[in-house]
Amino acid sequence: LQLIIILSAGWEVHLYNSLKLRIPGDVMIGAMFPVHEQPTVKTAFSRRCGKVREQYGIHRIEVLIQALNKINQNPNILPGVKVGVDVRDTCWFEPVALEQCMDFIRTANNYSENICTPPGSSEFYVEKPIAALIGPGSSEMSKQVQQVLQIFDIPQIGYSATAASLSDVIEYRTFIRVVPSDALQVKVIASILRFFQWTYVILVNSQGLYGEKGILALKNEMQSLGICAENELSIDNKETHRAFILLARQLFNPSNKAKVVVCFCQGETVGGIFKAMTDLQLTRKGYMLIGSDGWADRTDILGAAAQGGLSIRIRSKSLPEFNEYFMNLTPQKNTWNPWFKAFWEQKFDCSLNASVHSSKKQCAENSSLCSLNNDLTLRSSTFEQDNKLGLLNTSIYTVALALHKVHSIVCGEGFVGVCDGFLPIDGDMLRSEILKTRFYDSNGDLMYFDKNGDPPGRYWNILQLKVVKQRSKACCWICKTCLPNERVIASDQCEKCPLGYKPTENRTECTKIEPIYPHWSRPLPLLSIILASLGVLLTMFGLSVFLIYRNTSIVKASTRELMYVMLLGMLFAHASNFVVIWKPVVIGCLLSRVFPGLAFSMLYGALATKTNRIARILEGSKRIYLKKQRFLSLTAQLVITALINLVEVTVVVVMLFLEPPGPELRFFNSFTMARLICNTTRNGTVIPLAIGMILIVVCTCYAIKTRNLPHNFNEAKFIGFTMYTTCVLWLAILPIYLGGYETEFALSMAVSLSATIAFLILFIPKIYIMLLHPEKNSRSAFVTAKDIRCHIGVLQANISQKHKNG
Repeated sequence: LQLIIILSAGWEVHLYNSLKLRIPGDVMIGAMFPVHEQPTVKTAFSRRCGKVREQYGIHRIEVLIQALNKINQNPNILPGVKVGVDVRDTCWFEPVALEQCMDFIRTANNYSENICTPPGSSEFYVEKPIAALIGPGSSEMSKQVQQVLQIFDIPQIGYSATAASLSDVIEYRTFIRVVPSDALQVKVIASILRFFQWTYVILVNSQGLYGEKGILALKNEMQSLGICAENELSIDNKETHRAFILLARQLFNPSNKAKVVVCFCQGETVGGIFKAMTDLQLTRKGYMLIGSDGWADRTDILGAAAQGGLSIRIRSKSLPEFNEYFMNLTPQKNTWNPWFKAFWEQKFDCSLNASVHSSKKQCAENSSLCSLNNDLTLRSSTFEQDNKLGLLNTSIYTVALALHKVHSIVCGEGFVGVCDGFLPIDGDMLRSEILKTRFYDSNGDLMYFDKNGDPPGRYWNILQLKVVKQRSKACCWICKTCLPNERVIASDQCEKCPLGYKPTENRTECTKIEPIYPHWSRPLPLLSIILASLGVLLTMFGLSVFLIYRNTSIVKASTRELMYVMLLGMLFAHASNFVVIWKPVVIGCLLSRVFPGLAFSMLYGALATKTNRIARILEGSKRIYLKKQRFLSLTAQLVITALINLVEVTVVVVMLFLEPPGPELRFFNSFTMARLICNTTRNGTVIPLAIGMILIVVCTCYAIKTRNLPHNFNEAKFIGFTMYTTCVLWLAILPIYLGGYETEFALSMAVSLSATIAFLILFIPKIYIMLLHPEKNSRSAFVTAKDIRCHIGVLQANISQKHKNG
């Protein structure tokens, strides 16, 4: 663990991961900022984030540090109580934000006041739970994070999440924000359209909670005012430039009658549209863009394409004292922000540790942003504050003042320091005090909250760039566009194509939809086939070796019949990958439901029987039995294994009867595309695997129970390693499967990997001895320990004989 000393504030910062920063304190406040740009569609799965963001990331971290310094130095706020912070990078990507949120919860669950720390360790060793969370930035991320936080009564303060649905206190119980709801913004946009008499427009939105809910509310408001939409489009802000080019061609098609485009979009979406407009030379063509607050004054995306547009900006003044503070930072002095050096090197295209072979120049030593921006030879760009810093500052003081009130209630007015009962912070009490908070923010406005956790609705102004007033034609003069799955049957009539058909390019006829289905040529199926093929080859190799050396000591000592059953189960596990990429037919769908469950029952049923026998032998070595233990013979072990597999087969047959397998067409993209899949429900997949999961738990418990066997029984150790690794694998796979991402491949590959783990740990060591060290394949290496042999063999026989004589 690396400790970094903050000289200017006297704080220590512990950087334990590149996406985390923690400043310890008596009370911890969590914060989520998009320090890096979001991954693209191609890099999203790998969680590979983009460049460091100066305004959204570095500015927000530094204003948080500056505000905490002031709060900790203010004797009137939490006297004697140090406020710390735990900052996480979300990369403006929902899965990353959710992972960071789960890490907050994991910290809270693992925390204990009585934890033992190594001698000489600092307070960084113990991670304290957060009392409240500030952020994340977008509405979609805030929604997902809130669904976790409210379970643990942790208040969440939003500084830029504006989606109207977040005002629902029943669904988002602990969410509070300092930014107005989109419900007010929708009315502002509709009023602009009515004022300029733009009654026919094109609507476009970012995919996600912010854009989809916002555009839906705007459509309802427009309908009440008699304003119509010629077209409605949406796009993911992580899409490629090519996708934005296609969107721009649709938006600004010369055949469109509407010349006003209303974009309820995040900044990244608008940036993609503007770049596409520039590449297509669509700037200054007389189009009017009206934007929401998501891109109000984003100077990093506004350009020539924005001229003639209108955008709404939320009231948030800049912080004058922050400018001087930030402009005097240097990489040498700023040791509390782990992302600052990367930002510095990116901004000035230099290296802080340049070598003679480096392609980048050495960064100027001990130079601040102020000095470098004054140097014309090194100037990167003019400094401009992030427009959300005022709101973020308000969020920080909202939490601090509410914590101060909780401190006064629990410890008493005027109490200095942390009293008994103050920690851990009561989440319900803190939320209640946040709702009661009233103070004047950096804008000089009175900040307070209604019962839904929303502040007063204040908008700074309507930004405009060379506004051109236009009046579009009324709705009744324009032709109606048919839906994507409709064909034209007359000059003014549309007709839906039958299910399974889509209109031709000229929309005069309907043509049959060619469904898509998994194919080996795709990357993910190809990967699963390669891994499964390797697994089959390894398993067949292991089975051959065991058959050849079946009469040797190491094979006999391993209970070879059970090992054969396990190898057969591994073959079924790897075979499940092959049936998944078949074109869905009845037999393929049937096998995809039979193989995984049967593979688990054979593999872990045999393993559970084996570990049960070892545990009972160990138990017998500690007691004196008057009768020989039952069901320890090979025949009994095989019967028990067969019964376990019989139960699995019964469950599979019942589920196949209740849910007959077969292919199914699922339509999407407005019924113009179809995917051919098996009609397997979640129950049809999970229930047959339930027995296997139970067997995994049983094997793991027995592995723990027999972990202290004598070295002669080192088989138990290998079983233990197998089960621990398998449990970790399934704990990692289950969130992916339940999340709905490529579920069939995730499940089949998890089953195949489970079999591979068992083979590598249980079989490879034995194969190694048989092939490379045959001198170890002797009876003496596998003879039972003397004390156990005597106890369960000779000693029990003597006791039984005496019992008969008596």
